[in-house]
Amino acid sequence: MAASRFARLWRDATSPWSRIVAGPLRYMRNGARTTMATANRATFLGFVLLGLIGGDDGNAWRTADSWYRPSGNRLRCEEHALADADVHEVAANRMVDAEEELRDVSCVEISNERASDLAGQSIEATDVKGYYLVRGVYLNRGTGHFTVAMNDGELLVHHSSLGHSAAEMKRQALIVSLPQKPNEVFISCSMDE
Repeated sequence: MAASRFARLWRDATSPWSRIVAGPLRYMRNGARTTMATANRATFLGFVLLGLIGGDDGNAWRTADSWYRPSGNRLRCEEHALADADVHEVAANRMVDAEEELRDVSCVEISNERASDLAGQSIEATDVKGYYLVRGVYLNRGTGHFTVAMNDGELLVHHSSLGHSAAEMKRQALIVSLPQKPNEVFISCSMDE
């Protein structure tokens, strides 16, 4: 009983689609129409299965990390990007300490010595700028890079990368040299194919 009910639902669900797509083929051999109807049913089943197992929702990530905080009014990264010499990634063996410092805030001022310790390398002191530990997120570390931009007291930390499928969003703390502490910090990431 259930099998015949499913067959009737299947036939009813695919019939309108078959009529629209295969309608012009009615003058072809019967085998061509049968093949088209079978292809339509297979396509429909594929969409049903995709919907049941949860298809791609358009994001490049599976779930957003709590550090992810995109800007509604996106800053122009290219115009206001900081020099690469002003941005340093926290060393992998120091990430736990950095995450602890950034548990409740997106940005915290740190000393030159602390910046060198977290980076795992010597960072030269500057007279004009201070060092800030800031949050960052990425999707595919090996094929991307961070761009950090500051404009009117807003700091944008963005990681762009390449990839073919949704990836886990991961955290990466950064040490950034800035003239002043930002009023707001926006953290985002993207992936292109």
